[in-house]
Amino acid sequence: MDAGLIPLCAADAHQALRILADHDDIAILFTDVDLPGDFNGLDLARRVHASGLGLDIIITTGRCEPDESLLPTGAQFLAKPYSGAELLKAIHTAEC
Repeated sequence: MDAGLIPLCAADAHQALRILADHDDIAILFTDVDLPGDFNGLDLARRVHASGLGLDIIITTGRCEPDESLLPTGAQFLAKPYSGAELLKAIHTAEC
């Protein structure tokens, strides 16, 4: 699927934070809840939201839908499995 987007991949939440610190042109954080390491994707999303970077956030998991109170304000949840069209819709919704 080529949507004209350039993904940057991180092995864990710490690496994601380093990538975000090194790139000021990132607009969306797309993270799975289940990340290796000492904090998960929900923790990452909350830290990024609290940082004031102004990123749109999309969170996914195949386990269960997290309670909305656990999501940062304005974050979207995308349940697995999802189609490419559903992911693009979430991305375009975030960019609006």
